[in-house]
Amino acid sequence: MLVLLLRLIIFSLLTLWSFLTRLIFSSVASTIVLLIQAIKVPGEAIHGGFQLLAEALRACLEAIFQLIIEAINLLLSSLFDAIKESIKGSMSATGSAIGEVAEKLKTSIEEGLQNFPELIEELTDFASKVIQELWNNYVDSVAQVIEHNG
Repeated sequence: MLVLLLRLIIFSLLTLWSFLTRLIFSSVASTIVLLIQAIKVPGEAIHGGFQLLAEALRACLEAIFQLIIEAINLLLSSLFDAIKESIKGSMSATGSAIGEVAEKLKTSIEEGLQNFPELIEELTDFASKVIQELWNNYVDSVAQVIEHNG
């Protein structure tokens, strides 16, 4: 169950990451193409344009990372709230219910430990896919700039 939830979260994050990086790199590449083709001026003006573009890209990346941090924060907060509610419910239950919850928790922990290598594998796969998507979108954007100015 935990692995399935992790896979769903990873799929959602990868899709969002791919979309955002493609959007950012395509926008940057299009802007560079327009700047190079439309503004054939001395190097200082181009340098200033690149500085503005870098600042805009930095601001976009900060916003994206802030959204990611907020999403993780919300997820962890929801998880802790669910755990807190579970603990409150188990404290108000009878002794046998507490024993049953403890047994279920033990089973969940054992299942989690059994799934730990799979969870680690999923997380490393997620990290490699994030880097791969970032690189592919970067390469596509550089190819777009070279194609339009080559």
